Amino acid sequence: MSQENFTKGNALFKYTFDETARQIPFQVTIRNAFIEGFTCFEFHVNMRGKQYMARAGLRPELHNEKDAMDFAEEIWGEFESIVAENLKP
Repeated sequence: MSQENFTKGNALFKYTFDETARQIPFQVTIRNAFIEGFTCFEFHVNMRGKQYMARAGLRPELHNEKDAMDFAEEIWGEFESIVAENLKP
């Protein structure tokens, strides 16, 4: 995953995870956003009064659709970790 410059000119795609989020539709959403030209991604999770945010980027000259799906899989894993951590008593 490359670091991307989050300044004007880079298309920013924002995604907020909620209780309806599912892995495959999420991955397809991220792949489609990448295909449409989004290079920067911002992810939000709100759980039990805590807020989590992450940013990442995919440079089109270095990445393809499969990379976007792999990227989404990594982000999904981080989301699952946050959920698991917050469900502990």
